This record gives sequence, C-alpha cells and structure tokens, in this order.
Amino acid sequence: MDLVVELKINNPDDWTLIEGLLKRLKVSFSKKNVESPPISKEQKLIDEFYALLEGADVSNYGDPVEFQRAAREDVILPFRD
Repeated sequence: MDLVVELKINNPDDWTLIEGLLKRLKVSFSKKNVESPPISKEQKLIDEFYALLEGADVSNYGDPVEFQRAAREDVILPFRD
C-alpha cells in the first residue's frame, strides 16, 4: 500500500529536521524543489509596509482620541453647545 503525502516547507532548517526523521523511520521520500511564483511590485511594497508596522512602537504616542479632542477644543463648530 502506498500513501502519497505532499509537504510544502519554506524553512530549510525544518526540512533538515524532517528529512532526518524520515530516514530514521525508514520512510521513502523524494525531495522536489518548486520555485514560488514571482511577487508583484505592489505585493512586495505591501509586505514591506506590514514589516515596518510590526516593528513600530506606538506606546509613546498616547490616546489618539484624546489628542483629537484636545486639538479641536478651541475650534468653533456649528451646532455645538
């Protein structure tokens, strides 16, 4: 009986670990390198933007709602009592 399983592994270190385990268990396998599709310029920019956001520390900016209230406190708006 043959069972075919496909694994997609991006990290080479993970592949090394899995390959060692498969050899130890005497499981037959074949390795196939598949190139990922090219990334568009727009997607690359989006990925870079999200990477910047993940590393940003915004804790020192305070509450944005409170800032808006304070900034507009002196502005005379219609229908405001």
